[in-house]
Amino acid sequence: MSGYHYQSNKEKSFIIEPNDLIIKVDQPRSVLTQVLFEPHHKLTDSLSYDITAWSLPLAYGVESFAVKGNLPVKTKTKLNVIPTSKIANAYAYYIPWNNRSSARVLSLLHQENIKVRSARKEVYFGDLKIERGGLIVTKGDNSKVQNFEETIQNLIQEKYDYVALESGFASNGGDLGGENYPLLKAPKVLVLGGSGVSNIDFGQVWFFMDQVIEYPMSTVEIQHFNRVNLAEYNTLILPEGWYGFSENQKKNIDDFISKGGKVIAIGGAVGQFEDRPGYHLTKFATEEEKAEAQKYIEEQELLDRFLDFEGSERRSISGFIPGAIIENLIDASHPLTFGLGEKYFSLKTTDSNFKLLKGAQNVIYIPKNYQSFGFIGNKLKKSIEETVSFAVDYHGDGKVIYMIDNPLFRGFWENGNLLFSNALFLVE
Repeated sequence: MSGYHYQSNKEKSFIIEPNDLIIKVDQPRSVLTQVLFEPHHKLTDSLSYDITAWSLPLAYGVESFAVKGNLPVKTKTKLNVIPTSKIANAYAYYIPWNNRSSARVLSLLHQENIKVRSARKEVYFGDLKIERGGLIVTKGDNSKVQNFEETIQNLIQEKYDYVALESGFASNGGDLGGENYPLLKAPKVLVLGGSGVSNIDFGQVWFFMDQVIEYPMSTVEIQHFNRVNLAEYNTLILPEGWYGFSENQKKNIDDFISKGGKVIAIGGAVGQFEDRPGYHLTKFATEEEKAEAQKYIEEQELLDRFLDFEGSERRSISGFIPGAIIENLIDASHPLTFGLGEKYFSLKTTDSNFKLLKGAQNVIYIPKNYQSFGFIGNKLKKSIEETVSFAVDYHGDGKVIYMIDNPLFRGFWENGNLLFSNALFLVE
């Protein structure tokens, strides 16, 4: 077949395979179906108070096509799932890392103190391909677990696509237990809330932890932050907010990171690390980039002298982005991107942007001539080229994960759930 390919935004040929999902527009909810799958939503007015793009194929990170007319294939109403054969003496279990169920299963395994490894490269066991990020639970790592096979199978049954391995010898790519399969450390999570933190964004993190992956966390309000012993945690989450940390609180966070702690900073929270000694978060990586941006601002200010008052509100949206889908390139070898596909489409809801960082890992970034869906102000559209969306910055023995865009926005950006799971569980 051929049809419109969402990920490349152009016509492309494809093959329909067994168990592919087919959603027909010719159904009682046809209008809603078209709204949810329309890539370029039509705006009657650019003055929008809410997001302007929400295409489900991009939100879910699922390769998808739109075709005209009926498909000449037989369909069924249910997916045929062949249960994994349970074996009496498994060497290890492989759990694919590709959706929220993967993260929930890892959550369960951590809470039961099961040791889990993560594949850092593609490996083959005969016809079985283990993808990057795939979870490996070996009997050797968990020798004290009684009834190993039954215990693990009960914990991972939600992931019906798991595979039992009878040997650790790979046919290509590296045997189990080597450097390509590091043991994962269970996160001990503290989330900041209270004054200065967005209630909505704090709630999004809480919902993700409590409902999506069902993983325990502790919370503390900023006014009580000094009472917390950060040594009891290894992961600190800073939701979107306008933090007013004291110098002493900043020092405590610096010490936490330098001793091996991980901070996940979302949206406005990344500003706590901007232009600070020991970190690499700056608006511009070079003086040339800074001078070019300043020159553009000054040129616009000169042009603005001739503008009238009446159109000021409409002109203000030229630097505004209420919520648009932006194409990002990814470093597919980095654990932060495992399971996301070849590209990541981020839902960008603010004009906050940082040129590609110098000295940090720009894992997910907006390229030149990027694809976009939804409204972006014409002044902003060019300036966000070659800016970073998600980066990892090392400080001492620890790290900060900068999330310029919020992957948990309203909880509906499904590929963002997996991205956040990567940051929480896989980036070590």
